Amino acid sequence: MKSIAQLKADARASVLGFLPTLIIANIGYLAASYVLTALVGNVVTGVTLLSILASVGLSFLVSLMMGILRYGLYSLYLNRQFEQTVSPSDLYRGFREQPDRIIRVEAAFAAVEALALLPFTLFTYRLESITDSPVKSLTLLLLGYLVIFTMEVEFAPIWFLMLDFPDMKEKQLFVTSARMMRGHRKQYVLLTLSFLPLYLLGFLSFGIAMLWVMAYRYASCAAFYRSLVSQYSYTEQ
Repeated sequence: MKSIAQLKADARASVLGFLPTLIIANIGYLAASYVLTALVGNVVTGVTLLSILASVGLSFLVSLMMGILRYGLYSLYLNRQFEQTVSPSDLYRGFREQPDRIIRVEAAFAAVEALALLPFTLFTYRLESITDSPVKSLTLLLLGYLVIFTMEVEFAPIWFLMLDFPDMKEKQLFVTSARMMRGHRKQYVLLTLSFLPLYLLGFLSFGIAMLWVMAYRYASCAAFYRSLVSQYSYTEQ
C-alpha cells in the first residue's frame, strides 16, 4: 500500500490538465445538493414532530438522488487515475447505469445517517433552542456524525467497486469493501484528516480554494482505492 504522501502525489498528477472539468462537475454536484436541500426546507415548515419526521423522510429521498450523482462524480476521479478522458456530463452517469443498484446502496448509508442523527433531532425538537442544553445537544450531534464517519470509513471503497464491478451484488459490495479496508482504516482516516488544513484554507478564501481542495480530496480517494485494489486478493471472498 502506498504512503499518504505517494497517494496525494498520484492524486495531484491525475487532475493535471483536467482540473476545470473536475471543478465544473464538483460545482454541479454541490448545486444539486443545495437546491434539493433548499426544496426540503421550503416544503417542510414548522417545528412540530410531524414536520420534523417529514423533513427526515424527504432528506432521505434527497440522499438517494445525491447517491446517483455521487456515483457519477466518483467515476470522473477513478477514470483520471487510469488517465482516461472525462467530461462534466459524466456526473450524470449514474442515471444511465443501474440507478436502482446505486439507490439500494445509497439507501443503506442514508438510513444509517438518518438514524444516527435522529436522537439529536428529537432532543432539539423538545427544546425551544439548542442553547437551552448546548452540551447535550452537541454531544448527540457529534456522536451521530461519528457513527456516520465510521460507516464511511468501513465501506470507503464501495463507490469505486460499483464502477469497477458492475455485476457485483449489493451485499457483496459491502462485504468486499469491509474486507478491503482491514488493516487500512487508520491510513484512510489519516488521509482524510490530512486535508483539514486545506479545508481551513478553503473557508478563509471564501470558498474559492475549496473547489480545488474538493478535487484534490476526491482524487486522493481514487488513488487510495487504486492502491488498495491492486493488492487485494479476491480469493479471500
